[in-house]
Amino acid sequence: MCCFNKKEPSDFVDSLQLQYGSMDAEILWTYYEQTATKISEAINFLVARNVDVINLHSVEQLKTVYSYPTIIITVHRHRYLDCLDFMGNIININEVVDSIPKDFEGVVDISSCFSATFQMLCKQKAMKATFIAAETESSVDLRLFIYLQTIKHLISHKNGNYLDSFRVIIRRIVESNEGRNNKKGSVLLGGKTSPSKTLVGSASAFAPNEIKRGENVMIQIYVYKGEERQYVICEAEKTDEDATERSYIPLNFDIKVGDSLTVSLNVINCPKLTQSKSFIWQDRVSKACFVIPVSSKYKKEKLFFETFITINHALLGELDFSISVVDVYSPEKKVAKILSKKFSKVFISYSHLDEQQVKFIAQAYKAIGANYFFDRHYLDVGSIYPLEIQEFIDSADLFILCWSKNAAESEYVDKELSQALSLAFPQVQPKENARLTIYPLSISSDVELPSNMKDIYNFEIL
Repeated sequence: MCCFNKKEPSDFVDSLQLQYGSMDAEILWTYYEQTATKISEAINFLVARNVDVINLHSVEQLKTVYSYPTIIITVHRHRYLDCLDFMGNIININEVVDSIPKDFEGVVDISSCFSATFQMLCKQKAMKATFIAAETESSVDLRLFIYLQTIKHLISHKNGNYLDSFRVIIRRIVESNEGRNNKKGSVLLGGKTSPSKTLVGSASAFAPNEIKRGENVMIQIYVYKGEERQYVICEAEKTDEDATERSYIPLNFDIKVGDSLTVSLNVINCPKLTQSKSFIWQDRVSKACFVIPVSSKYKKEKLFFETFITINHALLGELDFSISVVDVYSPEKKVAKILSKKFSKVFISYSHLDEQQVKFIAQAYKAIGANYFFDRHYLDVGSIYPLEIQEFIDSADLFILCWSKNAAESEYVDKELSQALSLAFPQVQPKENARLTIYPLSISSDVELPSNMKDIYNFEIL
């Protein structure tokens, strides 16, 4: 929950400061006051009906709320960091997920901090719990409206539960929208009300060609419809006048409204600088903005970046580019090239003991009709396992490594990984000559990473 006094910190204050470029409390409060008033009214409504409202400041406090069977978490999701803002205290999403008891069986509404990645992590932590969210990058007003109507419905239907009431309210919103506009809407609960139209989306990277040591570099990744390219260029230059579109070779892919989209930026040889952003495609231009610090002690002449585009848990392609690191900016702008690659053949390497945790990756590729190798789906009785596997890896362009303690002890995973590394960068130089991209995922955060990869690759937490 939030503070509503302009002299106290608000969970929206960091977003407002970034948006308006001001630390002036009076200016920020002018924008925030109307929202704060509505939140206060909603909280008073809930309190009057014996709903406990708890102001959370820390993860330790969050751990105490899971004694309740139904929980609404209302916080601000930080626009640049993979964090949630509790009363001005920035807490990493992984810490929030770790706070959930594994045996929790209740209902948690995470509409206010929804992202597909966050919801997936929550589900993996507490398998018996229900995590719900409106499938929208919803405004504060919409979230509060849904909460209020859900509680009202719950009060008047004493034999119901929060999840059922939430479904009823969402259904009413969709039906009302259809009546006014003769159009179908979509919500997460209950599935699509009508098939969504698939269109060809594009992704482009914008960044300066040079950066001085000791400064920060801004990377902008835009996802958009092809006809919106000129608009995207203008928006990128407004954000950073030094930004340059990297040799226009966009990454094209199929996308539809409601798809979960994740943009991950990896700084090659600097895994700790890796960042990712997740959002829901709403048929409009979407931007992932990353700020990367460049140390004054950085000795190399270039920074190399990989940008991965994932839709509904299926990694579809990458954008690779570099930025020169200088002591003095050049008077002339140089156009740097970008390597755009759409993945067409995917190998998924894992231990059979981890099948339940990784099979959704294969299901995601199956859903889009991709050419992928997941041995439970691919190999038939009588297949010659080693030969089939070796031939598929040799011709694949994406190798997904699902790493765990079980994988580390698997002879098959070890052989598959050795073959993949021999076809990938940095063993293959230069990077554009590499036949294979390796995308490593870690099933758990406490497993020792492969010694020949941990200083080169960033391992995403599954």
